[in-house]
Amino acid sequence: MRSRHAFFSPGGSEAARLATLSILVLILSAVGAEAQITLRKPPVEKAKVDAASRVLVVAPFREGMDASHAVKVCNGLRDRISTHLGASYTVISRNQTNLALKHFGYKDDELLPESVLPDLAARAEAGIMIVTVLAPTGDGRYAVTAQVRGLATPVEVSLTQVAGEPLEVVGAAVADLIKSKM
Repeated sequence: MRSRHAFFSPGGSEAARLATLSILVLILSAVGAEAQITLRKPPVEKAKVDAASRVLVVAPFREGMDASHAVKVCNGLRDRISTHLGASYTVISRNQTNLALKHFGYKDDELLPESVLPDLAARAEAGIMIVTVLAPTGDGRYAVTAQVRGLATPVEVSLTQVAGEPLEVVGAAVADLIKSKM
């Protein structure tokens, strides 16, 4: 009795069996090769950040310090210091700072206790921090002290606001003093 499949039939010719086997190998290799091709997207890696080149400008909470005034000084300082430092450093923007603040449950532009600032800098991936403290002088002006932390040699500068001078201009003047000491 002859089977319907020439390959398995005992009476089938050797040539028919080899032809059938060759076709099966070709079909299986084509299907197998296609099945083995995996289309994977390369893993998305977070860009490596050089924290040593990132600068965070902050003002810690102090009794008697108005947060809105501190924000204005920090904005002026941030804008000016970024031009002084050039492309070698990245000054973390106010928006990025506020995102880091939210991570700790604080509101935008909120002043933090001094003890939290290192954690904020780590969250913002900043290796350099400019800590700015405003103290009222009693005559409507502010004395401003800024410390640059994270450098091999820390820098500290101080100045007093000129009467009527916008606080953003005071921040820019602080940045100019920092540049002169670096």
